[in-house]
Amino acid sequence: QLRLHNPEHFPRSQSYIIAANHSSHLDAAAVIASLGVALGPEEATRLHVLGARDYFFDHIFKGWALSALLNLVPVEREEASLASLRLVTAILAEGEPVLIFPEGTRSRTGRIQDFKPGIGLIAAESGAPIVPIYIQGAYRAMPPGATFPRPTPIEVFLGPAIKVEADDGAARGSQDERYRQVAAQAHQAVVELGKLSRDGK
Repeated sequence: QLRLHNPEHFPRSQSYIIAANHSSHLDAAAVIASLGVALGPEEATRLHVLGARDYFFDHIFKGWALSALLNLVPVEREEASLASLRLVTAILAEGEPVLIFPEGTRSRTGRIQDFKPGIGLIAAESGAPIVPIYIQGAYRAMPPGATFPRPTPIEVFLGPAIKVEADDGAARGSQDERYRQVAAQAHQAVVELGKLSRDGK
């Protein structure tokens, strides 16, 4: 059972970056299903999901299958490499949306971890807006270590898009700080959505 809140925050007819909390293998499916409900199945199939290269692409068949089923894009778990950055920005330049889990890995406690600055870099390089999403219920349904999900309602909360201006050629040091600030802004937006979900709003 999926319940979607504020679907009007999904952008239309443009590229965008979805930044979501990550505590379960069900998270990507919840976002894809939400897109299908809000904007139709065609938009859902356009979504590209960023996945850790060392986890999802450690075997050729697994990487191929997930790429075909989820439009999974291999990226480095810790930081966005130059090759990964080029790949993601090329997808965004084509007008396609991408889903990023900026924590880098699933939370083992269900609590939101800090966001890595790679999302700030990608947003600044592409100029694409960031749509914050909080997923509630996926951790209870299938936490890390679980083999099969258990029936649990899942709710997806959307916040207003965060607009990020494209890089302006500033010095590298100030750019790095900007990336961290964008990541922190996205993190705070997702945390606030989590608070709303717990308040039952």
